[in-house]
Amino acid sequence: MAATNFQKAYQFHELEQDDSAIYYYTLYLQTNDQDYSAHFNRGLSYYYVGDYRKAKADFQAVYLNSPEDYEALYYKAYCDYELGNYDQAIDDFQTIRETNPDYTSAYITEGVCYYQKRNYSKTIELESNAIALEPDNKLGYYNRGLAYLDQGDARLAEADFSKAIAIVPTYVKAFWGRGDALYDQGKYVDAMNDYKTCIQLDPLLADGYNGLGRCYYKQNNYELALKNYQLAIQIDSFENLFFSNVALVHYDRKEYEKAIDYYSQSILLDDRDADSYYYRALSYKALKKFDLATKDFERAHIIDPSIKVSKELEDIKMNTFFNKQLFYILLIVLFALIAILIVGISLAKRRNS
Repeated sequence: MAATNFQKAYQFHELEQDDSAIYYYTLYLQTNDQDYSAHFNRGLSYYYVGDYRKAKADFQAVYLNSPEDYEALYYKAYCDYELGNYDQAIDDFQTIRETNPDYTSAYITEGVCYYQKRNYSKTIELESNAIALEPDNKLGYYNRGLAYLDQGDARLAEADFSKAIAIVPTYVKAFWGRGDALYDQGKYVDAMNDYKTCIQLDPLLADGYNGLGRCYYKQNNYELALKNYQLAIQIDSFENLFFSNVALVHYDRKEYEKAIDYYSQSILLDDRDADSYYYRALSYKALKKFDLATKDFERAHIIDPSIKVSKELEDIKMNTFFNKQLFYILLIVLFALIAILIVGISLAKRRNS
C-alpha cells in the first residue's frame, strides 16, 4: 500500500498536480518518514503551491540528513527568501557558494535577497559573478539591471535589460525594466515603445499600462495618462501606486476632491505611503480643510522625515489666524450694522411720534 501511495504521488508530481502529489506523499511518509527523496519531492510540491513553510521543513529534513545535498539547501534558502527571511537565506546561499563556487543560481538568488534589503552594490557584485559563470543567463542581467536602476544608474540599467532581451527576445520583464530605465532618462517615446511591447507580449501586465500612463503624464496628455492608469487598476486593484498616479493627474488639474478620493484609496492599500499623505494634505489645504491637511502633513513627515512640512504647517497657521481674524472682524461689522439698524429704527419711531 505504501509503495502504491509513493507511485501515485510520483505520478501526480510528474503531472504537476501538486495538491494530489502532496496528499499521497503525506500518506506514504506516515510509514516511511526516513525516505528523504519523498520529503524532497513533497517539498517541491509544497513550493509550487506556495506553501513555503512546509516546503522549507521538508527541504531542511533532507539537508540535515545529507549535509552534502546542496540542492535541498538551495531550495530551503529559496523558501526563506520567499518568506522574507533574507538574512537566513543569505547565510545558506553563502554556504553553497563556499563549497560550490560554480553554483550560479546561488549567486543570483542571494543577489535578489540583497536587492530586497536595498543593498544594491552587493546585488550588482553577486549578479556580475553569476554573469561571469553563465554569460547567457538572462536573470543575472535582469537583476543587475534592477539594482542599477534603483541605484540611479539608468544607462547601465538600460544596457543590462537590453542584454537580457537579446538573450530572450520575448522577456517581458526586461522590456518593462528597460522602459523604466528609458523613462528615468527622459526618453519617453522610447520608453513607450517598450511598454507597448510589454502589453503586446502580456496584455494583462498592469505595470505596462502604468508605464504608458507615466509617459503620457510627462507629455501633459492627461486624458491618455488617466486612461492607461485606469486600465492598470482594472487589472490590479491592489497596487496603491496606480491610485496615487491617478490622484496626481487630478491634483495637477486642480480637481482636488477627486485627488483626495484616489489618494485615500492609495493609503488604504499602503498606509506607509508618505507621498500619498503629503499630496492629500496639499489637496486638503487647497480646499481650506486645514485640520485634515495638518494631520496628513504630520503623518507624511513621521513616515518619511525627509519630507519637509514645516513651511506648509506655518502657512496653515497663518491662514487659520487670518481666517479667525477675518471672522472676528466680520462679526464686529455685523454687530455694528445691527446696532446702526436698531438706532435707525429707534430714531425713525421718535420722529413719527
